[in-house]
Amino acid sequence: MIGSLLNDPRVATLQRALNGLARRQQALASNIANVDTPGYTRRDVSFETELQARSGGGRLATTSAGHLASAGTGEGGMLRAVMTASGHSTSARNDGNDVDIDYEMTRAAETSLRYQVLSQVTTTRFATLRDLISRAV
Repeated sequence: MIGSLLNDPRVATLQRALNGLARRQQALASNIANVDTPGYTRRDVSFETELQARSGGGRLATTSAGHLASAGTGEGGMLRAVMTASGHSTSARNDGNDVDIDYEMTRAAETSLRYQVLSQVTTTRFATLRDLISRAV
């Protein structure tokens, strides 16, 4: 019984989500730090699609083969690649830098809030597991 509690797939999913958010926060920090670097191309970490597919037990339905293409997998099969983000470009600067500081700061705040919420969920989950283990012993 205790072995099954420690191998809880929800804990593994929370861990992957926290790791993905931490990598996204690093990419956003790099974007913010390079806001004035000529030729810098912003980066982002996309992991939600991969996390959802792995959590739901299957791939999501698509209308095109390229919709959920992975850039590469790493630790635990989770998408690890930091990708050049081509989806957001509101800045048409002459120096080739495509970082929009307002967008990056908003994404950083959103990512931080998501990380805090998942950290609280993880803490609650471990408290529940600790209580169940103490009752079983």
